[in-house]
Amino acid sequence: MKKRVQSLARQSAFYSLGNVAVKIGGLILAPVLLNPDYLEVASYGYLALLLVSAQLGVFVVGLGISSGLLRFWTHPDFRERRDALAVTSLFVSSCIGILITASVYFAFGEDVAVLLLDDRSLKAIVGLVLLYVLFKVIGAVPLTLFRVQERPLVYGSFQMLEVAFLVALCIYWLVFSNRGLEGVLLSYAAAAGATTLVSCTVAFAPLKWTLDLRVVRPLIRFGAPLSLASLSAWILNSSDRYLLKWLSDPLVIAEYDWASRVAGVINVLLVQSFQLAFLVVGLRRLDADDVSLHREIFRHYVVWTGWALLGLALLSGDAMQLMASVFSIDESYVGISLLVLLVGIGFWAYGANQIVSSVLTGAGKTGVVAFCVGVAALSNIALNIVLIPSLEGVGAAAATAIAFLILTAFSTRFAERLNSVGYDWPLAAMTLVLIVGLFYSATVATEWSVFPRMVFRVSILLSYFPILILTRMYRADELKGGLRTIRSIVSGGSRSAGDAPG
Repeated sequence: MKKRVQSLARQSAFYSLGNVAVKIGGLILAPVLLNPDYLEVASYGYLALLLVSAQLGVFVVGLGISSGLLRFWTHPDFRERRDALAVTSLFVSSCIGILITASVYFAFGEDVAVLLLDDRSLKAIVGLVLLYVLFKVIGAVPLTLFRVQERPLVYGSFQMLEVAFLVALCIYWLVFSNRGLEGVLLSYAAAAGATTLVSCTVAFAPLKWTLDLRVVRPLIRFGAPLSLASLSAWILNSSDRYLLKWLSDPLVIAEYDWASRVAGVINVLLVQSFQLAFLVVGLRRLDADDVSLHREIFRHYVVWTGWALLGLALLSGDAMQLMASVFSIDESYVGISLLVLLVGIGFWAYGANQIVSSVLTGAGKTGVVAFCVGVAALSNIALNIVLIPSLEGVGAAAATAIAFLILTAFSTRFAERLNSVGYDWPLAAMTLVLIVGLFYSATVATEWSVFPRMVFRVSILLSYFPILILTRMYRADELKGGLRTIRSIVSGGSRSAGDAPG
C-alpha cells in the first residue's frame, strides 16, 4: 500500500510541475496585471468575466470527448484500436470546435461583447476569447493522451511551455505595447495556440493516423454527461462572477477574482495535480474491486490539503501587503484573507469529492455525477443571490464553499450505494472545524506589528497537526508517512523520474 501511495504521490508531483509553473507565471504577472498603469482594476474585473466565459466555452464545445478518450483507452474493447481512438478524438474535437466558435463569433459576437464588456465595439476581444477556447478544446486531446500513457512529466512540460509563452507575451503587449485588456487576451490565445500545435505534433507523430467513426458515438455518449457535469461545475465555481457583475460591480469582481487566484494555489498544486494522477490509478483499483487506496488517500488528502489551506489563508494578507509595498498594485487587492479561506474551503471539498465521485465514474454513472454537480450549482446560484447584496465578495465566496460541501455530500450518498468504501468523514469534519477555528484565532494579531504577527500566525499553523494527533483523529505514524512522502516528492523527483512511465 505504501508503494502505491508513494507512486501516486510521485505522479501528482510530476503533474504539479506544470501547475507550479502556472502559479509562478501568475506571480510574475501580478505586478503587471494588478498595476492600474497597465491594466485598470475594472479591466481586470472584465478579464475575470472573459476567462470564466472561456472556461464555459471549453466545457460546452469540448463535449467531453477527451473524457471519453481517458475512459476508453484502457477498455478491453478498444485495446486494439487505440491509435484510431486518439486520432478520431482529435479530428472530431477540431471540427466541432471550429464550427461552434465561428458560429458564435459571426452570429452573436456583438451581443456577447455587450453582455460581458458593456461595449458592442469590442467584438474583436470576444473573437480572441473564442480563438482561445478553440485552441484549448483541441489541446485537451493530446494532454489527455499523455495522461492515459502515464507521462505526467511530458504533460507538465507542455503546461510550463504555455505559461512561458503567456508571461512573455503579456509583458510585451501590456508593458511595451500598452494594449491593455486586448493585449492580455492576445497573449492567452497565442500561447494556447502555440502550445496546442507543439503538443499535437509530439503526441500524434508516433501514432498510426486512422479515423474510425465508430468510436464517435461511445465517446460522445460517455463524455457528454461529463461535459454537462463540467458545465454544472463551471456554474458552481465561476458563475458568481456574473452574479457579482449583476448585483455589484467590476471592482468587486476584481478583488474576488484575485482572491480566488490566490486560493487557487490549493486547487492547482494539490487538487488538480492529485486528481490527474488519482483518476487513472483509482479507476484501475476499482476495476480490481480494491477500495483500500480510496480510503487511505482520503484521510491523507483532507488533512494535508487542509493544513496547506490554513497556511495560505493565514499568510496571504501579509504577502499582499508586501507586494503592495514593493510594487504599485492597487490597494483593492490587499485585504483578501477571508476570501482566500472561503474559496479555499470550496477547493478542499472539491478535491474530496473527486475521490468519492471516481467510484461513480468507474461504474459509468456519469449521469449521477452530472446530477450531483447540478444540484450543487443551483444551490450556489441561490446562495449567491441571497448573500451577495449584503456581503458582496465574502457572500460569493461563502456560497461557493457551501455549494461544494453540498456536492461532496450528494456524491458520497450515491457512491456509497455502489461501493461502501468507508471514508473517514469524522476526520474531514474535524479538519474543517480546525481550519476555521485556527484561522479566526489568528485574527487577534491583526493590529500587531509585522514580526510578532507573523510569529504568532506561524505558531497557529504549527499547532494544527498536534491538535489532530491529540484528539486521536490522525495518527503519529500517518504524519510520519506523510512527511516521508513529501520528502520523496521534493528531493527524489529526479531520482524517481526513471521509474515513472513516459
